[in-house]
Amino acid sequence: MKFLFSLIASLVAGCAHVHAPHDQDWPPQLRNIGDVDTIAFPGHATRLVVAESDSQAGLALTELIIPPRSVGAPPHVHSKEDEYFIILEGELTFLSGDRQLRAGPGDVATLTRGHLHGFWNASQSPTRVLLAIVPGNFAGFFDEVVLELRAEKAQDPAQVGAIIAALAAQRGVKVYPEKLPAAAAELLAR
Repeated sequence: MKFLFSLIASLVAGCAHVHAPHDQDWPPQLRNIGDVDTIAFPGHATRLVVAESDSQAGLALTELIIPPRSVGAPPHVHSKEDEYFIILEGELTFLSGDRQLRAGPGDVATLTRGHLHGFWNASQSPTRVLLAIVPGNFAGFFDEVVLELRAEKAQDPAQVGAIIAALAAQRGVKVYPEKLPAAAAELLAR
């Protein structure tokens, strides 16, 4: 746990993106992850634990629960933000460029802007992850997708995927479903 706190502290300290005037007060906060509302994002439950607006640093911290034998995110490239995945429970396989990397509890994956990445849970157990996003304004994407899916009454996986890709593109993220490795594509076919 000490490692987790030092990692988050270094992420916050390293954020150069300031979102509000320096004279604004950001009081310390304490919240329990279990008390945060769950966003019914397609494919995995998501909780926004720390919002971009919670500090001057502009970091967002989310919790993801990726179900067994499922794809968490298809291959994609961010143009504006970096993501830091901290595996708390279970395991994930990350796509980084053309490499597949397995990660388990205590592992941290740094997935930087401009680089192709994606992730999936090939195991038989759920995986619990903390995801730090810098700058954190991308964290609003999860709610935005859910609201659009509800508005469109989207049920068909192709329609859901198209909505996600379109909203991602509006935020400077390009999705490459054709680059999903065979091992992950098998999880979609079940």
